[in-house]
Amino acid sequence: MLSILAVLLFIVVLVIALIPQLVGSITTFVSNLDSYARSLETLLNTISAKAGNFHIDLSGITSKINSFLSQFAQKLPQAVSQIINVSAGIGKGVFNFILGFILAIYFLAGKEKLQAGTIRLMKAFIPLHVYDRIATFWSTCNDILKRYIAGDLLDGLAVGVINWIFMLLTGMSYSVLISLFVGVTNLAPTFGPIVGAILGAFILVLVNPIHALIFLIFTVILQTVDGYVIKPKLFGNTLGVSAVWILVTLVVGGRMFGVAGIMLAIPFAAIFNFTYQNWIQKREAALAKKANTSEEERS
Repeated sequence: MLSILAVLLFIVVLVIALIPQLVGSITTFVSNLDSYARSLETLLNTISAKAGNFHIDLSGITSKINSFLSQFAQKLPQAVSQIINVSAGIGKGVFNFILGFILAIYFLAGKEKLQAGTIRLMKAFIPLHVYDRIATFWSTCNDILKRYIAGDLLDGLAVGVINWIFMLLTGMSYSVLISLFVGVTNLAPTFGPIVGAILGAFILVLVNPIHALIFLIFTVILQTVDGYVIKPKLFGNTLGVSAVWILVTLVVGGRMFGVAGIMLAIPFAAIFNFTYQNWIQKREAALAKKANTSEEERS
């Protein structure tokens, strides 16, 4: 019941408070894009002229940036129309979400019976000592996944809210839109915060380049605090995995399963690390026992 109410509360808050501001921010951004591009073009030309005083030629760079901005401004309305045309796909996704939500209610309501039936079935076909090992393994996997998903959602929410408060205090534009980008991309480990910083800085540089620079500096500070303070407090010692394994799992998971593989890279790395450590400990214990037995036989 608490899970269902939490999801419903999240949807209500999203619809009432967040979506109207997001629509307003996107509409304002698209309508003012031409003026933003012209302002940035003027700034680039000014920088190029000042660099020319020091015999530094930036004309090639500024011309390429100006060409990109003009093409971007021309193609964005077409992209928006294409996004509108795929609304049927969005409607299908909403229908699938509602169907999945209804199924989740039924599964949660009958989870005790489902678990009891599964346990009886497994015990009927699997030896008891094998069942105990399987149950211990899946119980640990379940605990790791629960802690990671809950911690990651809370972490993304905290980072997004902190970013929104900072942008409000500093008077930056599109605080809700950019903070949503930052919070959602923060859910993806390692590469997610970089994508959020690039998206936010790109939007702000069209409005105010100084704000974009301040935003990037604050993002570096926020991600440092998040990595060394917030995440360790949320995850504790459950996901004690080395950075090398996380990077390898990110690359492999992203190549094989796309976004889902990237999102679940850290818990899968933690499960693999737990399985490996458990196996190596048993292996070492067996070898030590064998060595002791051999030594006793020789003596």
